[in-house]
Amino acid sequence: TNLTVNNAGLIAANGNFSTAIDVNAGALATINNSGTISATGTFGIGILVQPGAIAGIVNTGTIIGGTGVLLASGTGTPGTGSTLINSGITNDQRFLVLYNMTPAQSVSVVDLANRRLASEGITPGCAMTLPGERRFRMLCADGTLLSVELDDEGREARRARSAPFFDPRKDPLTEKPLRSGDQWWFSSFGSMIQPLDLSAEVPRFLPAWSLLTDADRAEGWRVGGIQHLGVHDKSGRLYALMHQGGPDTHKDPGTEVWVYDLATRKRVQRIALRDPATSILITPADEPLLIAMLIGVPNVEVYSATTGQHQRTIGEIGHTVAFLQNY
Repeated sequence: TNLTVNNAGLIAANGNFSTAIDVNAGALATINNSGTISATGTFGIGILVQPGAIAGIVNTGTIIGGTGVLLASGTGTPGTGSTLINSGITNDQRFLVLYNMTPAQSVSVVDLANRRLASEGITPGCAMTLPGERRFRMLCADGTLLSVELDDEGREARRARSAPFFDPRKDPLTEKPLRSGDQWWFSSFGSMIQPLDLSAEVPRFLPAWSLLTDADRAEGWRVGGIQHLGVHDKSGRLYALMHQGGPDTHKDPGTEVWVYDLATRKRVQRIALRDPATSILITPADEPLLIAMLIGVPNVEVYSATTGQHQRTIGEIGHTVAFLQNY
């Protein structure tokens, strides 16, 4: 069943456990909201996507009620929070891949051209989706990378597992990679950078390198936050959100952004933030901006990514914004 909702006014539901828009199992929904979708009761849900349903939501208005959009058990990653790598689109823009953890792990493949669910494959022990040219990759708990190739119908054509390329017991990689085209960078809990080249059928695992010197480690510096890496392709600079803390502080806010030359893998700059941040973004302009925000604070701080100078504050962005993305 296809469902299209274009709302420029008000769609409201009242009462405890109420739902303003309920996308039933098996439905493929397109929801364009420039008005208000509201469920104001206790545990109200603005948009509920049931198991087995797919919803494309464009929201330039307001969604009120609980988490706004809830992916019910069986679809998406309930209870884990949405991240930039739980879904993605293949390079040819044909297929959307969605990571599911319910708690069984699988990937749903949506045919965007024909607006249908193409397939779903089980991926035990592997998480996230790193899309590429009619394929996707997943990071696995044993330190390997799973590659899944898709056919023209979106069904699995073949899969392959790499040899282990990191040790998840000694220094696991975070689930917050940075992407530029088919180049990916992961950071580890211990502030190592692991580059991946996923441009070809066989992935290339490039040499890992550290963000820290011995002096940095002695002072307790480490990478952390929710979205802690950024890149500026034109200048070949990698940006890392850093803080001082002990083990298991990998989600703590950063107080500085450290800048590295990707060619030499050397730090070339330290930017002291005016306020702590959990997420950073680098704009792709010739004169890039560093965007920083702290989850729970409804402001975005704007810096020059070249000089580190604070330029302005943008307010009223909402209290639970976690991720920043270029358009």
